[in-house]
Amino acid sequence: MTFYAWLKQAKAAGAAMPGDQKLTDNWSAEARLAVVIETAALSEIELSEYCRRKGLYPQQVKTWKSAFLTCQQSAKVQSQADRAQTKAGRNRAQCKPKRTHLLA
Repeated sequence: MTFYAWLKQAKAAGAAMPGDQKLTDNWSAEARLAVVIETAALSEIELSEYCRRKGLYPQQVKTWKSAFLTCQQSAKVQSQADRAQTKAGRNRAQCKPKRTHLLA
């Protein structure tokens, strides 16, 4: 089997091929996260080998990792903002009865 025949057969089967952005862009978030977790402890050489086996580019994995980290950091900032807003709301709620008591 020639390389081109193999490539055509693999693409027809839906395998991700290097340079085939359409297929890897359609991966679910769970699949991307699984790749990021699987490659977290790999060296650059091991990452390159992994990517060749999976039909990915190392840069794609790095991009996915940074996207997950950015999302996680955004969620952390949002959580902190929510806590601050809740705390401010409680402080206002505690202050209101005192003010109404003084006005009465």
